[in-house]
Formats: sequence, C-alpha cells, structure tokens
Amino acid sequence: MAISALKNEKVSEKLTSIDLGWILYYCSDLGHINMAISALKNEKVAEKLCNTRLVYHVKSKHQEKSKKNIRDSF
Repeated sequence: MAISALKNEKVSEKLTSIDLGWILYYCSDLGHINMAISALKNEKVAEKLCNTRLVYHVKSKHQEKSKKNIRDSF
C-alpha cells in the first residue's frame, strides 16, 4: 500500500515533494484520510511537503466537495 511505503524512510527519501503530495491527495480522495495523516507523522515526509502544497491539496479537495454538494442539491 502506498501509505506503508511512505512510512519507509528509504522510499520516502526518493520521492519528490510533488510525488508525496499527490499520493496523500489520492489517499484522502479514496477515503483513507487516517492513513494520509499517519504518513504525515513521518518526519521525513512532512519535511518534504511545503505548506503551500498541503494547502493546495486541502483547498482543491474542499472545492470538489462543495461543487458536488451544490450539484446534489438540485
């Protein structure tokens, strides 16, 4: 599983911050938010992700949910 790989320091060191950001984004998209949070507890993973990257993923995720809620209300 991708999150298990992120917890492995050797694996997480080889991934770029963009790679890590997208992996976490897709994990949260699939409903595995607890796993994504667990990966962020890995110091090496968290160091690679800049605040703007994390904010981008959270913001885009929130916008998708808002659009879906608006569509569902009609």
